[in-house]
Amino acid sequence: MIEPLRSNKEFSGYDVGYLDSREEYAANCLEVNGKVLIADGFPATKRELEHMGYQTIALDMSEYRKMDGGLSCLSLRF
Repeated sequence: MIEPLRSNKEFSGYDVGYLDSREEYAANCLEVNGKVLIADGFPATKRELEHMGYQTIALDMSEYRKMDGGLSCLSLRF
């Protein structure tokens, strides 16, 4: 997260991590049943999430990424 945004009151109560600017695509991730689904191939983001205590599952998103699709685009949330 960009440092100036990190201190905004709107984000209080949330776990806020840093994202390597070369791994912006990995910011599109989902928490499902206590695990975080992330796109494969983004080791810095995976490490950051695991350092924060999250279990991650890396998924091959290469074909969806070609059309700018991400994990949230493929999910049904009710």
